Amino acid sequence: MLSIYQEERLKEKKTYPKMREIGVFIRKFSREHGYAPSYRDLQDGCDISSTSVVQFYLNKMRGEGLLFYANGVSRTVRLTDDGKRIFNV
Repeated sequence: MLSIYQEERLKEKKTYPKMREIGVFIRKFSREHGYAPSYRDLQDGCDISSTSVVQFYLNKMRGEGLLFYANGVSRTVRLTDDGKRIFNV
C-alpha cells in the first residue's frame, strides 16, 4: 500500500504514450523469454524508427526512475518498482 505522498510522487513523473508502450513491452518480453529485451527487440516490438530513439526513451525513463539498465551491458533493462506501478504491470 502506497502512502498519499508516494502516490502523488508517482503522478508527477512525466510519461509519454511511447514510454508506456516500452514499459509494458519490457515487462511482457521479460516474462515470456526470461531475460530483458535488447534495444533491437524494443525497436521492433514498439515500432520505433531507430535504436537511437530507443536510447532516448530509455534515458528519459531512467531519469524519471522508471527503469534501470547498466551502460555498455546488453539486456539489463528492467523496470523499477515505480515503473511497475506507473505502467500497471
